[in-house]
This record gives sequence, structure tokens and C-alpha cells, in this order.
Amino acid sequence: MTNLLAFDDALAVLGAHLENDEIPACEMASLYEYVFKLTQGPRNVSRSRESLALLREELMSTSGAYYDSVVLELINETHKSNFTLTTFCAALDLAADDVCLERIEPKSIVGCYLDVILFRDVYLSRQMLDVNGAHALCALAIRAGGELWERFAGILDIEKWRLEHEQSSQPNVIDFSWDACARIRHHARLLARAIAGWPTKPPEKLVEALAQAIEIGATDRPDRNQFAAFSPAMGFGDNSSQEPSIAKDFAAALMRLPKECVEILVSSICQIDEPAILAGIVAETSELIHQPIKKRINALRPASTQAVYSISALNARIDALLNAEMVEAAIPFVESLRSVETLGPVQGRELDLLRTELRVQFLQKDWKGLAARTPNRNDYDMELRRQYEIINFFQAVAEMSNPNGDIAVAEAKFKELETLNRTSTAYPLNLFAARVHRILRTDSLQILRGDSLAEARRFLLGAGKYLVPRVKLDKKQSRILDFNRAVLYLAAGQPSQTLNLLNSLCDEHPMENVEGFRALAIARISSVDEAKTILMAAERQFGRTEFLAGIRANIDEKRPFFTAPHLSIDENPLPGIRHAIAQFHRLGHVDQAQILHSRGNLHQYLMEEVREACASLTGLVPMMQNLAVVSENDISGVLKQLLRSRLVFPQWAVEDQSRGGWSERGGAGNRDLVISKGTAELAVIEALKVGSVEKGPLSSHFRKLLGYSECSNFFHVTYVMNSNCAGVLNFLKDACRNPPHPEIHLVRIDDLPKVDSCPIGFEAYYTIGERKCYVVFLALDMEQMVQKKAAQIQRAKP
Repeated sequence: MTNLLAFDDALAVLGAHLENDEIPACEMASLYEYVFKLTQGPRNVSRSRESLALLREELMSTSGAYYDSVVLELINETHKSNFTLTTFCAALDLAADDVCLERIEPKSIVGCYLDVILFRDVYLSRQMLDVNGAHALCALAIRAGGELWERFAGILDIEKWRLEHEQSSQPNVIDFSWDACARIRHHARLLARAIAGWPTKPPEKLVEALAQAIEIGATDRPDRNQFAAFSPAMGFGDNSSQEPSIAKDFAAALMRLPKECVEILVSSICQIDEPAILAGIVAETSELIHQPIKKRINALRPASTQAVYSISALNARIDALLNAEMVEAAIPFVESLRSVETLGPVQGRELDLLRTELRVQFLQKDWKGLAARTPNRNDYDMELRRQYEIINFFQAVAEMSNPNGDIAVAEAKFKELETLNRTSTAYPLNLFAARVHRILRTDSLQILRGDSLAEARRFLLGAGKYLVPRVKLDKKQSRILDFNRAVLYLAAGQPSQTLNLLNSLCDEHPMENVEGFRALAIARISSVDEAKTILMAAERQFGRTEFLAGIRANIDEKRPFFTAPHLSIDENPLPGIRHAIAQFHRLGHVDQAQILHSRGNLHQYLMEEVREACASLTGLVPMMQNLAVVSENDISGVLKQLLRSRLVFPQWAVEDQSRGGWSERGGAGNRDLVISKGTAELAVIEALKVGSVEKGPLSSHFRKLLGYSECSNFFHVTYVMNSNCAGVLNFLKDACRNPPHPEIHLVRIDDLPKVDSCPIGFEAYYTIGERKCYVVFLALDMEQMVQKKAAQIQRAKP
């Protein structure tokens, strides 16, 4: 919040310069592009978006000519930039204002897309080109009309691309096919997002353009100028793929269209021969829309779909079908998975096959078949142990899903599994769901009292404290947890918390149960009329379902109704761990430290890592020769490598002899070691080697340390060559009580607890104006006289 307020103040100053026409459009374009890029990262995205909105509002107060010139500067930069898509999307984000769309000349932006963007190897993330930006581009193309629109709508000219490719210096059929598929996907994705974001009824010509793009990419018939742009060969199932599934974009477009336009689009979608994409659309749309798509999926067989070349792609195809609960359609692909031949053994293949078979049984409601499996626990064989976990997991979710199941058995199994394997978030997630199920067994819409209320509050407290941090990097798992928490909060008499959680689940396509519980929460907070309005909207979208009827009856007559909590039926920890690691590496250093340290504290994490690296350094002393003549820079070089090895996972850098801050002579300081993440300096380490309590060097190194950076963490490391570490630390305690500047105030000094082989030391806490900083003083016994004498005495014994 402080950063946002500071940015707001800076914008106020910027506004004054804008009023006086003192900022060139090119410089404003660069600023806007920079802030737009910040919204693409995972760190503080919401704050960056707020900053971008403030900057956009400031620009809107300028003249239309200046505003348009900033947009055009961004478009011109797109032709020169190495990050063309980011710059182009920044221009679209700025041009998306309705007034600007009416003023701006379409040719510049639409032409840039047709000539530059579509032919670059990029993918369109949801954050970079959202529905508003896609709508702006397509609205400009439609307004331009004539030749420009015809070129935009017919840009997927396979025949023309083939001729151009054949006339190139190095024609390659594989490269051409790959490029053509990428362009088809990019253009289809853009059109789908534009339809999803259209503020009124989407133009029919836009729907027809999307239908045409889908037909071109529906199947692999190069002789008919068609390429399978949506097939698994394009990275589906590959965990390294950064491109999101296009099924979500198609589904969002379908949900936005009126019935007559839905039929046009569904007709084209049903030509796609990739069941994974079709199943993804089914999973994201209502029954009223996807019935024809289901028929198409049921008609597909492995032999009539595009070939796949990896087990992961085949598994991903099956998972997509099972996620859409199309079990019968998935069974032929499961059979093909069982019989497929590989060039060698595939690690984990048998476990994946077992997991798939159990999931099929679960979706078929074969409760007896699942219960009949009797796995034996074997903690000494990892394969058998994982089989035990997988079978017990599906038996537990079956107990919860079976109307005659035993919830106590399910709860006990999930509790055992969580103890057995801490890496899978599905176990504690479903344990919480089992407890919600048990508490609300007869009526999900009840208001709890007495012991049940106390138990619900205890479970909610535990979930918020321990479970939410574990699943926050996995969006799918987070949504399951948030829904179940919302239901229990409502039963615990806290409808406001329920509404907050459910509102956060409305960011994607609407869900029947989310809308129903939102209506009930609003009815209990304030307005029954508003709740019924939400219910009516949900009924128009999903039909008059049993669930929505139950919600309405409870609002009107307090009638009980039960609906099962959401479950996670994916117990495989590997994709979640892989995803979590990728997300972790994209976080800022503060967020990373909150995950890595038990107390979630950046300073404590840094102190532990530096202190333990110093312990490793003193452990190497017996292997170091002639330390008395070795320079402190050489010793610090060893410490740097030890620190680097400890900070590999968060991807923090450790550099030595870097220039920065201020030296006592007025120039840039020469820091011994600096720990950084990107451009942010996290800690500065100053080291020195002393043969005794050398007051001059000890004092001078401390006094210049705080001037070396504006970070909050400093380390004063002393390599003590006479084993008098206590004497060195006592002198430094006296020295640090006299800060080097009047504006630096000492708050307190705390001794560090003695932990195993870590060096002794203390910590001084300072304030510098509004800034807080810590200086950790460590004394390393490099002489180790006591250990040497003990060894000599032992050697002298007969």
C-alpha cells in the first residue's frame, strides 16, 4: 500500500508536467510499457495493475491528440522491440478506452498485428492480451471495414504461406507446418477472446471469422489447406509448454454468444478431431451448449484422432476426457495407453495406469470394485508404497461420493495418507472436505450451533493457517479449498467471509454451485430480493436444476438441502510440485523467504543461511593450509561459493567485490559480498581477518558497513585467527552502541542462540529515519586452538 501511495504521489507530480506539455510522448510510452510489463509477473500483480490504472487515468486527462500519440509511439516501438507482443499489448491496453477507439486510425494497430505480431513465435497469455485488448483490436478491424477487414478476417491464407515458404532460401516442411499451426492458434485465440469480451452482442462477422479459423485448424489435411493446430503434437501434455489451453478461450466465447451464433461456432468446433480440446470445452461450458460436442467426442477413437508421440500427451488426453466426466469416451484411449509400446521402460507408467483405472472406476461409481482392492502397505518399496497410497486415496473419495459411504472411514484414510506423504496437497485438502461433509451430513445450508459450531470454527482456523499457504500456488486446488471453506463459513454464521471467497471464484466462467451459495450468502447478509435476482440469472444460464431449486427453497422456507463438498481426485504430487517450483522461482525474494523459512521472515532466513555457510567454512579449516598467510579475500571467496550452493534453489545471486553504496572517501564502496535477487539487493556482507582484538580495523569495517546499501540486512563477519572470538564480539558490542551517524539509532542488541556448529555472534537492530535494518555480527574461529590441543593430547598418549 505504501508503494502504491508513493506511486500516486509521483503521478500527481507527473500530472503537472503533463499539463505543461513537458513530457514527450515517446517517454510516456516507455513509462506505460514498463508499468504494463510489471503486471505480467507473478510478484505484486494486483498492486502493479492498480498502478497501471492510475497511470491510465492520468493520461486520460490529457488531450486526445497526446493520448493517441502515446498509443502510436507504442505501436512504432513494436516494429523495433525484441518484446513485440508486450509492447503491442500495452498499446492495445491503452487504446481499449472507448473514446480512443473511436478516434484512433485502425490501420496502424491492425496492420501491426497482421504484419508483425502474428508472424512472431509468441503465445498469448491471459494477462498479456486479455478480453479487453482483444476486443479493441477486433473492433478497430471491423470499424476499418473494406480491404483491411477482409485481410484481417482472411489472414489465415495457408496457400499463400506455402508459396512464400517454398520460395524461401531454406524451405522445410516441418518448420512450415509448425509455423502455420502457431499462427492459426494465435488468431483463433484472439478472436475467441474478443467475442468473450464484447460489451454487447458480438458481431456475426466476428463469429464467422472464428468459425473459419477453427475449421482451418481442426484437422490435418495439408492438401485442403488444413493443419491440426489444436493437436497434442503442439505441446499438449508437455509440462514445459508455456501456452495455455485454447479450450478455455473457445468455451468463454461460446458462453458469451446467443443461441443462433452458438450453433455456428459449435458446428466448426465439432470438426476438431482432438478429444482433449473438445473435452476441455465440455468441462467449461453448460449442458445446453456442449451436447453436440459430446456426441462428436463419443464418435472419436484413437485411430481417428491425431497421432501422439509421448506417454505424457496420451495421459493428458485421457485426463481431459475424465475431467469432463466422459468415461465411456475415455475407455478406448485407456486401452491404447495400456497397449502402447515405448522405446524403453517409462518410469511411473504402471502407477499412472493404476491411477487412471481407479479414476475410471470412481467415475463409473463402481464402489464395490474399488472397495475390493486390498493393497498391502510396504514402506520399504517405493513402488508398492505409492500403489498403497493411490488405492486408499480412491477408496476414500469413493466413501465420500457413495450415498451409502462411511465418512468416518474416508476421514481416517485421508488422515493416514497425510501422515504417510506430506508432499501431496490432495490428502489434507480432502481431509478438510471430509470434515465439512461430516459436520453438514444432513443439511449443507444449516446454521451450526453448540459443539458442531465450535468444531467448524476450529477446522476453519486450521485450514486458513496451514492449508491455504500450501495450496496457494495451485489455482485448481485453491478453488476447491475456497469453495469448501465458503460452505463451512456460511454454516458457521459468517456469510460475509463466504461471499468474499465465492466472489474470488467468479473470475472465470460462472459455476452453478458458486452462484447458488453466493445468492444464499447475500440473502443472509442483507437482501433477499438481490439474492433472488442472482438465482434467476443462474437459472437462465444453467436451467432450473435441483441444486438451484434447493437454494431457493431454503431462502423462502428454510428447507434443508445437502450437496457434497468439492473433492480433489488428483493425488499425484508430481505435477503440483513441478508447478509450485516454477511458480516459486517467479516470486519476489520476500515471498520466497516466507515459503522457505518456518516463520516466513526474510531476515531470519538470510541470517540462518549466512550463519550455516560460515559453519561450513569453519568446518573446512582443517583442510585449509597456511591460513595465517591467506588473505581475507581468498577466505571470502570460499564463503561466497558456500553461500551460492545454499541459495541455488531460490535463484539468489552472491557476488564479491561489487561496487555500490558509499565509501568513507565519498566514492562508490567496494563490498566484500552482496546477496541479490534480480536488481534487488538483499544483504551486504563485510568480512575481515584479525589476529587479535584489533580495534581499528574492527571498528572501521563496522562503521562503513551501513553505507554500502539501502537494504535492511547487513553481516559483519570476522575471521578470528587467535580463537578469541568472545573478545572480538565484546569489543564490537561496545562499538555498535555508538552508531556512525546521528540519524542512525540503536534499538537493541540480541545475542544469537548457540546452534550446533554455527559461529557465535549477536544481532544489532537499528532505525535510519523510517527504515529498519539489522546488522548481524559473527566471529569465526579460524585457529580452532582447543580442537588442535585436544588432538595433540590424544596423539601424545602411549
